[in-house]
Amino acid sequence: NSIYIIQYHSQVRDLSIGEGKLVRKGDKVRVLYEGRLSNSKGSVFDKTKDPKRAFSFIVGDGQVIKGWDVGVIGMRRGGERTLVIPPKMGYGHHGSLPEIPSNATLHFWIKVI
Repeated sequence: NSIYIIQYHSQVRDLSIGEGKLVRKGDKVRVLYEGRLSNSKGSVFDKTKDPKRAFSFIVGDGQVIKGWDVGVIGMRRGGERTLVIPPKMGYGHHGSLPEIPSNATLHFWIKVI
């Protein structure tokens, strides 16, 4: 469960490794996730934990925030990871109102399915 740093001080911590091939740029992935703000309440702003409602995207294609594009690289199916994403790798100074204020640090739990 080591914590390591990726681009622009994003933090990654593997909770479970999973099985199969490593996720790479260009792969289509399906994920379950929960996103929280880095505030005193740790407010949840978005989540999907139901496999029938899993979120799909192509890694590195810019369909998601940069923190996700680089944060899922190296995961495996069934693997779980937490990401701490600074504003530069998230929604920046614009935020994504009303849920995500400007310059918000984001915390995600992600599972590749």
